[in-house]
Amino acid sequence: ALVPKRQGSLSVGPAARLSKPAVASASIRSISQGAVATAPAADMDKEKEQVLDFKDALVSFLEGKEGARAHMNEVNNDKFLRQVMAAQRPKPMTAVNKAWLKQNSDVFALLRTKDEEIYVALAKVIEAKTQKAAKGGAAGVQQATDGPKGPAYHQVIQRTAAGDKAPPLVYDYKSASQPKQADEVSSA
Repeated sequence: ALVPKRQGSLSVGPAARLSKPAVASASIRSISQGAVATAPAADMDKEKEQVLDFKDALVSFLEGKEGARAHMNEVNNDKFLRQVMAAQRPKPMTAVNKAWLKQNSDVFALLRTKDEEIYVALAKVIEAKTQKAAKGGAAGVQQATDGPKGPAYHQVIQRTAAGDKAPPLVYDYKSASQPKQADEVSSA
């Protein structure tokens, strides 16, 4: 039967293991392992110093966007932000979610569209916009945007099912008039 060789052992028999060189190699091995054990601790300290806070990275990302807001998918799929999320300690982040945004509601705001799409924005920018709207007369701004819109066309020409036998119907949106025949429009 084949027996796997021990790693780090140069001797085969029990007499060789008790000899002084084996003890010396064991002490060298323990010293080298001690040095290896202290190296990761030093690397961990360097990593802690080098890890960028995700809140700061997200703030700088949003400041670069128009209106200081971005779609949730855009935030979660950004290559740089994904690297920063993976580097977070003690536990790496996988994605920005609603729970994390609620925990950090002092810095970030969660916005929803009518289609229930989620956007992330800077809270200070949103507050500044709402205060500006309140001072500038929010009622006037809403009336301008919610008011009735004018028609896209001033005139619509509709062909009838009769084809060339009947003239097309013409609807004029400038006034609330009845549909006219094409002959009447050309004379007017």
